[in-house]
Amino acid sequence: MRKVLIATSLGYDAKPFPALLGPALCAMVLTGWLITTPVHAQFVGSENITSIGELVPAGVDLSNTNVFSLSSPSPFTGVGGGDFIPSPPLSLLLPSPLIIDLGNITALTLSSAAWGSFTSSGGFIVSRSADFVDVYLTGLFDNFSTDGSIPYTVFTAAGGDPASLRYSMTQSGAAVSWSGTLTVPTAAPPVPEPSTFVLAVAGLAGLAGLAMIRRRRRSA
Repeated sequence: MRKVLIATSLGYDAKPFPALLGPALCAMVLTGWLITTPVHAQFVGSENITSIGELVPAGVDLSNTNVFSLSSPSPFTGVGGGDFIPSPPLSLLLPSPLIIDLGNITALTLSSAAWGSFTSSGGFIVSRSADFVDVYLTGLFDNFSTDGSIPYTVFTAAGGDPASLRYSMTQSGAAVSWSGTLTVPTAAPPVPEPSTFVLAVAGLAGLAGLAMIRRRRRSA
């Protein structure tokens, strides 16, 4: 009774207050959900990734072999550009080992629960020689559902934002190393070297020739 009198003396009707309690609780719950749920913004940044590589047998080089099994890749500790946050020490990405197939370059995914994931969907070899390979890939980077070990403040859309990974492999003697730069959003593609164009055109011409031969055989 005293509470009603106080509210009335202040010029308010005490009866509507219980009716406002439900909407107030809903607003509090919604506010908490917005705070704890990643909000998609434009993620912009670049991250350097490296692998110490592997030792290859005699006679193997980057021009005559496609598949290489390398040590687990790792984001550069203490380095993060733009919306990328520096990774904790000894952070590693999957897969382990890192399998690089230069005959199927788009079959590449890098991921960890803390860092997120990059999944390739396209790309091409910029240049290739016995001791150096330069590759450009496009795909999606997704940090929307990471475990919080890396305190991101900006998140991609669920499923990822467009990104590119440009990596190189270098061979010195028997040692092959790998390093790359992941860029979000997608970096402009480089111009392939003329030799790469020639190989690509030759491959397409060969496929077209085979198709014509098959059609002639079927018509005959």
